[in-house]
Amino acid sequence: MEFITEIAMNNVETLNKEILTYIQSCSVAERRYVLDNDFLHWYTYYYIDYLKVPYAEFHYEMFNDLKELIGGKLRELAFVMFRESAKTSLAKGFITWMICTEKRKYINVDSFDKENAERMLFDAILELQKNPRILADYGELYNTKRNSEELTQKKISNFLTNNGIRVEAHSTQESIRGRLHGAQRPDALILDDFETNKTKDSEAYTAQVAGHISEAQSGMDANGIVLYLCNYITEYGNVNKLFERSKRDDRLRVRKVDVIMDGKPSWEAKHCLTDAEAKLTGKVSIEDIRRKLGPQVFNAEMMNLPIDEDSQEFSQTWFKTVTRQEVLGKNTRKFALIDSAMSKGSDSDNSGVARVYVDSENKWFVSGKKYRVNAKSLIDLLFQLHDEGMEQIGIETTAYSEGVKPYFEEECRKRNKYPRIVELKHGGVQKETRIRGLIPRYSNGDIFHIQGECDDLENELLRFPKSKHDDVMDALAYGAQICAKPYDTSRFQQEEIQIYSEIGI
Repeated sequence: MEFITEIAMNNVETLNKEILTYIQSCSVAERRYVLDNDFLHWYTYYYIDYLKVPYAEFHYEMFNDLKELIGGKLRELAFVMFRESAKTSLAKGFITWMICTEKRKYINVDSFDKENAERMLFDAILELQKNPRILADYGELYNTKRNSEELTQKKISNFLTNNGIRVEAHSTQESIRGRLHGAQRPDALILDDFETNKTKDSEAYTAQVAGHISEAQSGMDANGIVLYLCNYITEYGNVNKLFERSKRDDRLRVRKVDVIMDGKPSWEAKHCLTDAEAKLTGKVSIEDIRRKLGPQVFNAEMMNLPIDEDSQEFSQTWFKTVTRQEVLGKNTRKFALIDSAMSKGSDSDNSGVARVYVDSENKWFVSGKKYRVNAKSLIDLLFQLHDEGMEQIGIETTAYSEGVKPYFEEECRKRNKYPRIVELKHGGVQKETRIRGLIPRYSNGDIFHIQGECDDLENELLRFPKSKHDDVMDALAYGAQICAKPYDTSRFQQEEIQIYSEIGI
């Protein structure tokens, strides 16, 4: 079967001809023996009509993700991908595969607008009834006549197959609890289009969908799986929560694919970058897609970047990187800055911490991260930073004096360590103004990000001034108050020689 994978990388004419010839030469039993447990090759054979252009590399990663999802290694899988990446087509095939091979008994498809889920079910039924290869190998799995409304609207809310699989469409506004097929709870849930332009602008809808996702954990079968299909259109919604949760839950995987990655189309067989290339190759021009969608929609739905570049104040091109090893090899002074969640009036659960290493040219080498800390862990963090060699640790005066100062001073005596704390004061300057003070340093190329240690900082800077969170960049902005380059010892030596010569020593 590896032959199929190789063919899928070639042109579409070879794909259609060769795979059909190869697989059709097998008996039904042989074909099912091989394909029933291999969704990649199953989809390639039974959904051959969907394959207008060869797979991209990320499609093979998707197939492997789905293999690990159905095999139990993953509990949840999110495809956060650009519009027309084929994620929906693969999901429809995945539903049909689970029905044909009886991998799941009770499949639910939920969307914010129920009609979207109903249309996905309609397409699955169409394959069961019309796909000649499925009919030849699996027989008639669905032969109930559809009513006129279902045929006209091309949607269906539920169906039961002849091999006993129940499939239902629901809205995310309906509870998952109480859904039963006999004694069977839902054991597969496809959440499609659950974050839309309508939900992203409503805190109530966003919270409701969040509750629906949370409820799925208790309302489903113990071996239930969840597949999310989405775009990243807002940093305040449930897709962003999936990103965050995947960092601490190894059974949730988020597969993010943008239409352009590393400066190239991620689906090179389908897309090219410019109109000029499109004329030569016949591919779809990403330049034209951007023109039709506009920058904001393009960024959100094609680049998974819910930012309007026209409103950005920090350019991603300003983010220069350096390895930690390179920083350790430099002569630098070390400073730490903390924007604590315990500051009066703060509505954040996170504290922003910036470590700044300053060299003799006054260049900053920065590590910026978010931390969840309470009073005790904040004190531990202060001593940790001291042990790292930070000569000054700046922290907002309110958070320090009202939150930890008395306990910290006691800990200093106990540990016989005395970190130098500098209380930072905003001096009446608005937070946005402080953060904008970083712009000249960035645009001049005087700030470098330590590789792998600035994801939180970069996410905030790219979304400024619309970012919901600003803990890390606000901490870094305070650096202007305490960060300074190393002393010029050669100048001190010259001055010392001059003084000694003047007094005759």
